[in-house]
Amino acid sequence: MNTEFILQLIAYTIPALVVSALSYIYFNAILKRQSQRDKFIIDNLKGQQKIDTTALRLQALERLTLFIERIDLQKLLLRIPLNTEDSQLYSLGLIQNITQEYEYNLSQQVYISEELWELINKHKNSILTAVQNTTNRPGVINATQLQKQLIEESSILTQSTAFCLSAIKSEAKQYL
Repeated sequence: MNTEFILQLIAYTIPALVVSALSYIYFNAILKRQSQRDKFIIDNLKGQQKIDTTALRLQALERLTLFIERIDLQKLLLRIPLNTEDSQLYSLGLIQNITQEYEYNLSQQVYISEELWELINKHKNSILTAVQNTTNRPGVINATQLQKQLIEESSILTQSTAFCLSAIKSEAKQYL
């Protein structure tokens, strides 16, 4: 009876051990493939995040280039018509336009260097100061004279505009 019981025990145990071993090998292979697939997906997602960040930074630099171009005094004066002869009102319209452009692009500072953002702020402020100072000159009594004076003033600010655009381009080259 003991021998028969041991043979019966072996008859049941050997198939169970074979099934267990095969299951272990099979599921281990599945888990390895799954972990390799997960690693591949994670690596690709990391690469895509870097590409997306680069694209966002380049887009920010593009928008800031447009901002610098739009607040250039010569272009600004062409874009904003003389609707009044009051120099103060025309000056206010110019300042409001520059401020709106700035506020529209304010969020782009997240994607660029602090030095570039500081340079852009200084340029914007120099244009605002030029508009305010020119408006307050004693010889400027109407909007037409203000416009003429600002055109003359814009030649001085051309170097600042060119410097800002150059700084934007050099930062963009870092991402290309």
